[in-house]
Amino acid sequence: MSVIVPAHNAATTLERVVNAIRSSLDREFEIVIIDDGSFDDTRAISQTIAERVVVLPCQSGAARARNEGIVASTGEVILLVDSDVVVSEAAVSALLNRLASGYDAVFGAYTPLPPPEARSIATDYKNHVHHVTHSHGGLRDVNTFWSGFSAIRREAFLAVGGFDPGVTRSADVEDIHLGYRLTAAGFRVAVDPSCQVEHLKRYNVRAMFASDVFHRAIPWTRAMLEMRTFRADLNLAGSSLLGVAAFLLGVVSAALAPFTNLAVGLGASIVLFSFWLWTQRVLVRSCLKVGGLRLGFAAVLFGAAFCFYAPVGAVLGAFVYLLRPANRSIRNSVPLERKRPSSSGLPLSIVLVTTPSDDHMQIAQLIAQFQPDARCEILLVTSSPATELAVTTAHIQVVEAPVDEGPRDRCQRGLNEAVGRGVVFLEPGLHTVDGWIETAIASSERGFLVTGGSFSLSSTTAHNRAASYAWFWPWRAEAPERWIEDHPTMNTVFETAALRQIGGLSDRASIYRRLSVFGARVVHFDPTLRVNVRDDFAHRSMRQRFSLSKIQAMTMTSYYDNGVLLRFGRSVRVGLGIPFVIARRIRRAVHEGVADQVFWRSIPFTALWVAADAAGTIAGCCSRRGSTKIRADQFAESTLTLSSGVDLEPFK
Repeated sequence: MSVIVPAHNAATTLERVVNAIRSSLDREFEIVIIDDGSFDDTRAISQTIAERVVVLPCQSGAARARNEGIVASTGEVILLVDSDVVVSEAAVSALLNRLASGYDAVFGAYTPLPPPEARSIATDYKNHVHHVTHSHGGLRDVNTFWSGFSAIRREAFLAVGGFDPGVTRSADVEDIHLGYRLTAAGFRVAVDPSCQVEHLKRYNVRAMFASDVFHRAIPWTRAMLEMRTFRADLNLAGSSLLGVAAFLLGVVSAALAPFTNLAVGLGASIVLFSFWLWTQRVLVRSCLKVGGLRLGFAAVLFGAAFCFYAPVGAVLGAFVYLLRPANRSIRNSVPLERKRPSSSGLPLSIVLVTTPSDDHMQIAQLIAQFQPDARCEILLVTSSPATELAVTTAHIQVVEAPVDEGPRDRCQRGLNEAVGRGVVFLEPGLHTVDGWIETAIASSERGFLVTGGSFSLSSTTAHNRAASYAWFWPWRAEAPERWIEDHPTMNTVFETAALRQIGGLSDRASIYRRLSVFGARVVHFDPTLRVNVRDDFAHRSMRQRFSLSKIQAMTMTSYYDNGVLLRFGRSVRVGLGIPFVIARRIRRAVHEGVADQVFWRSIPFTALWVAADAAGTIAGCCSRRGSTKIRADQFAESTLTLSSGVDLEPFK
């Protein structure tokens, strides 16, 4: 038997989770932990407590992480345990016994309340809703699945292709989607409420509502429409749906009562609200029993709020389904082959990219930043003679480029010559800070697919600091370390083999689209990998923002073969989303404590930047001329051909 534990920044809970697993099993087993791009000590802890550790080069998402772990495992029975779930001997024994009784997959439930250290009103309510939903009705066959604590036969898992990473970029309905495919293929899936485990995750009210809408209602609706399946079980029980409808009708009746017959309207509202409360009787009664009046009142209040936002989420889910990309299923679906490092053994190649428009003083300043270092090589891509540039130091390797060659092709020329395991690109106008090389080498050696650095203006005037906030906000030095989906090519450490595998840098707009087959969020943002930018560089970037956004939008429509409806929907969303982008930036600045006078001065710059980005995106969506010449399905096929030594058959 193999125990699969996907983990992302789970250092605080992982050891407790694994210790509980070991004390609960009395048979031969292996524990496989998948480090899904963690920044904390998850990897180090995993290597001391697990038989096998699978390290992913980016944040791939729960579906991809579990697939990778199961591919690396050997057991015929797969026990899936989340990295914030504490099992017990009784729960594990009951789950495995139930699987042995003739089922192909079985899952359990949370305990009525979380452990004391995770308690809050929102956590208690969400935990108890899950408990009641899985427990009400006892042991029964279902057509869904839950991966938080479950057991599945390897044969059944591989027969349906495992989890589909294209369903979600995070962790929400990939297990439900698997359940639909299991039952459609004739496999038996059951929920056993006697298999109860503790959940260590803590929620606040905002996180609970966001989880219900963005990680449940929207993707679940989309999954049901894609799979053409609907069955009234678990969260979709008929009484729950009728209760939501009754509550909304009650609200409408009460709102219209003053304009019609007041007595009839209010009477109808009371009847409808009473019916809704009757449909919630099991949950409310259970909440009162385990949590008293406090949890009982929360069940009524949060349940009423659910009646408002759940239908909105369902409508949005249907809208997302209608606007789905034609080739969604290949996104994030190809396992990354970890190619053997270059024979030179160098951790890093630094490629300095110049153009004929750069004056020799700027080039000299760029070269002067780097001294001989045995850990890296430095390549200078230029069309000027080396003697003219005064490049006489032995540690600089000059790569000649034609005068009429563009910056992107020059980057590709440098990539072709690079021998380091990682490669980073810089151009005149970027000035590295102290310790930049050490940070870049460390990023290359950590094994991440892509590491993007931060930018800040060299000038410290209030005007330029404000402009820096506006132009480089997603990649500002004050931002936290995290996973993101996009980053400028400059000041970015790429894994050389992976960058070559996707076809290189000849098309900047589609780099991260092509890299997305390796994971959900491929760029590790490290604010300590910082460069200062000269002022005119930032203004030039502002002038180019429209063009770049247009090219990126054209690339997306071509790469995913987007139809007219999807392109129209994206244009509307981007246009209407301008004030929300600005508001979200303000909220984040306030939260991070950087909303000073300079930040507020940056808001006009931000509005111009966001408007230029939106205008470029709309223009690109209105154009059918894609900047990539390779379709998504063709790229998936070519990537599979390039990969070797990995059994891809179960997940094609």
